[in-house]
Amino acid sequence: MGAEVFQPERKIAKGRATRLGWILVGHACLGVGLLGVALPLMPTTPFVLLAAACYVRGSRRFYTYLLTHRVFGTVIRDWHEHRAVSSRTKRWAIACVLLSITASILAVGHIWLRVVLVLIAVLAIAGLLRIPVRED
Repeated sequence: MGAEVFQPERKIAKGRATRLGWILVGHACLGVGLLGVALPLMPTTPFVLLAAACYVRGSRRFYTYLLTHRVFGTVIRDWHEHRAVSSRTKRWAIACVLLSITASILAVGHIWLRVVLVLIAVLAIAGLLRIPVRED
């Protein structure tokens, strides 16, 4: 990415307690987002985007770290600049949903639970398909 870092027009909060609050909420959002990497059906991207929104108000250092992160930075920049994700990110998200749902279906024994999981997968994938794809 070079030396230029995307900086939205939002300014850092003035009060120390307010900045600390934004940082703590950002940490919480990032933590939940990281949980989403391992937990089935727990989204990662919305929480990382929310963490970035909190960090931009609370800490330039944390915001810059997220923006320059190898994985999260690209998604955040794509969303800020294009209000879209790359086709690769979209394919990866759909594959993760399919993988986690398949593993969950194989782990449960009740047919009604399997049907519910399939419905959840259909809704999740439908939601992912509605997200715009960034044109290269």
